[in-house]
Amino acid sequence: MSKAQIFTTSLVFTLLLFIVVLGIGMKMWDYLSLTYDDAETTRELELLSVTSCDLLVSTPGSPHNWSVDGVDFFGLSSGNNVIDPLKLELFNNASSTNYSFVREKLDIEGYDFSYRLVNGSEVVYSYNWSFDFSRELSKAERIVIFNGEPMIFELVVRK
Repeated sequence: MSKAQIFTTSLVFTLLLFIVVLGIGMKMWDYLSLTYDDAETTRELELLSVTSCDLLVSTPGSPHNWSVDGVDFFGLSSGNNVIDPLKLELFNNASSTNYSFVREKLDIEGYDFSYRLVNGSEVVYSYNWSFDFSRELSKAERIVIFNGEPMIFELVVRK
């Protein structure tokens, strides 16, 4: 009879140990998976913000003299990092009136974006700049020329 009790005690102890180890393993897997997902989202946001910012400030868009109705992709440049005031005004209006269309053309559907043009401490242009910092976001900045003056163009893409 004592052998059966030892076997049962040993089996119960082994099963308990197995369950504890399995629980710890599952918790670690969950933590690692969440960490990986966060890192992947951060990389994706960084890529989208940098790519979109470069596209806007370094290219004239397509076609070169685009209008909102016939744009293939937006670009604000009239030269290398020289912002065309008319294109910036058109882009600002398009962002305000047809936000989802602009996101589609910037290839950032499913994400929100904000931008501003800053001259020192003065904000020259701004769109949707007040936002919730508790959400994941990535910011790209580029030095540009606007109306003959160096300024900073900032673009934020957020989840």
